[in-house]
Amino acid sequence: MRNIRKIAVRLVLIALILILFESLVEFLYRPYDQADLYTIRELEECQGKIETLFLGTSTAHRAFAPEIFDEALDTFSFNLSTNIQPLSGTLHLLKEQARENPLERVFLGVSPSAFKKEDAKTWQKVEVYDRLLTLQGKLSYLVEENTPEEWLDLALYSVREEEYGDFARVKENVAYKQSDAYRQNIPPGGQYRGKGYIARGKKFEGKTYDTFEKGTPTWEPNAPSEQSLIEIMEYCKEQGIELILTYIPATGKELIKYKDLSVIHDYFQGLADEYGTEFWDFNYYANLKEEFTNKMFFDKKHLNYAGSQKFSEIFAEIYQAYRTGQGVESYFLDACPYYKE
Repeated sequence: MRNIRKIAVRLVLIALILILFESLVEFLYRPYDQADLYTIRELEECQGKIETLFLGTSTAHRAFAPEIFDEALDTFSFNLSTNIQPLSGTLHLLKEQARENPLERVFLGVSPSAFKKEDAKTWQKVEVYDRLLTLQGKLSYLVEENTPEEWLDLALYSVREEEYGDFARVKENVAYKQSDAYRQNIPPGGQYRGKGYIARGKKFEGKTYDTFEKGTPTWEPNAPSEQSLIEIMEYCKEQGIELILTYIPATGKELIKYKDLSVIHDYFQGLADEYGTEFWDFNYYANLKEEFTNKMFFDKKHLNYAGSQKFSEIFAEIYQAYRTGQGVESYFLDACPYYKE
């Protein structure tokens, strides 16, 4: 019995030392200008309050502006999207936030470019793991979605760090992390806008399209992503959480590569219909070409600050019409307006 107690005490001490070491390494080396750092800190403060959750990939990350929805819908929202967020990770984020918050609705941005990727990279999984706040959430994600070889990369920041000799960066990190701005969760650069939402002011200067011809479809989904999306829809239905899938608007330069957008639209619409979920395709939005010109984007598929503000206002307006039974059909066309009739 004494030996068991000694072993238990030693294990606890080792765990405490590891936690202290990890905290120190992260404080010294994690870049102070990384938006994820501020998102996670704010997410911790918001636990127990979130009613509206935005999930998805980088297009959703830069599209849903929480302050617009908070005011329009009288809600408390948070953007928990990440770069190329694997849908298996989306499911885990959703479940944890549903356990910890009075969650009423989820707006999920579906991305065809990410949806067809078979295997998520470790760094994409890291972004999900870091946003899981509870031990239950972290352990379930590690065990269910990752290989043992990935566990250390996800669980230990010290394993991810590759530049321990960069003392200039350490000095810069420590200096900022001791500032009033950091204590107030204000990052430098201005891209982080609060509640997980990021947006840039830059305007896209690529080629402008008025119309283009349909071609042979180039997009096909993959089975693992489809299964995760089905599980998300089923989970929301079981929990009484309203779910709306949406395809974020993009520029003509981005959309033309898919040759025939109806394949993507019909796929997601079919799944939504089958599982009793709404799907709003903003690349079928009636005023897509007039309201979402290149100046509303910072690259060919990501909205900039002005574009995300406009998108959020329009989305909130459509949602209010939907909730009051007015219908949303008048906002959308039967095909993408870029295609020639």
